[in-house]
Amino acid sequence: MKREELEQKVQKIEGKFPRIVKEVEPFNGANWGMHWNGGIQDINYIETLDYQVAAARWNKHSWGEGGGGVKWTDWISVYYKRKDSQEKIKKVDTEKIVTRDQYDPKKDRTDLWGYNNASLEKIEDNKIRTSWANSECEKKLSYIIDLDKEEK
Repeated sequence: MKREELEQKVQKIEGKFPRIVKEVEPFNGANWGMHWNGGIQDINYIETLDYQVAAARWNKHSWGEGGGGVKWTDWISVYYKRKDSQEKIKKVDTEKIVTRDQYDPKKDRTDLWGYNNASLEKIEDNKIRTSWANSECEKKLSYIIDLDKEEK
């Protein structure tokens, strides 16, 4: 997805789910010769019985000044809050997976390359499924999250 399309998608979701823009801002940094940057590759929005929910597909690159390659780490973050509530947006991260190893290409998860979208669907009143998806909507790595249980 082109950056401009992604920014438009985020703005559209912001109209329904205020303050989500702040949650999905790109990041970067450096410390002791290590550098990193990251941002979302996709975001989607749904409403369940009691919650507003967004799922964002993240990609982080990290590298060292001493050599080696660039490590890719990928995950989905699910953001949610109760409808008609002014509470802070809460977040649940899925597992963070190294899809490209910094030193050993044999460890690369090439089976996940191209799955840069975040699929999001309601499967019960307040239970959702989020998945890594490709541009043809084929899914890998699905996660089921019960928002009521996350609240406790």
